[in-house]
Amino acid sequence: MLDTEKELLKEKIREALIQQPQEQKEILEKCLKEERQRNKEALVSAAKLEKEEMKEAALKAIEEERKHLGKAHTEERELWKTEHTKDQEKVS
Repeated sequence: MLDTEKELLKEKIREALIQQPQEQKEILEKCLKEERQRNKEALVSAAKLEKEEMKEAALKAIEEERKHLGKAHTEERELWKTEHTKDQEKVS
């Protein structure tokens, strides 16, 4: 009878030892899946931030170019007025 119980206990121990790594593997896989999801979300968030920063930089560059062109246009207008005035004086 002791031998039978001993064999049953050995079998239970073997099963427990076999089952334990499987449970650990499942836990590890779950943790890895969660970590991958967090990484994916972080990448999406970073991409959105980068896109927004690029958009802001482009808008700022456009605004600066508009200011520059406006300034150049004003200078051209002043030059034209000066030349026009000189031409009018010559005609008069």
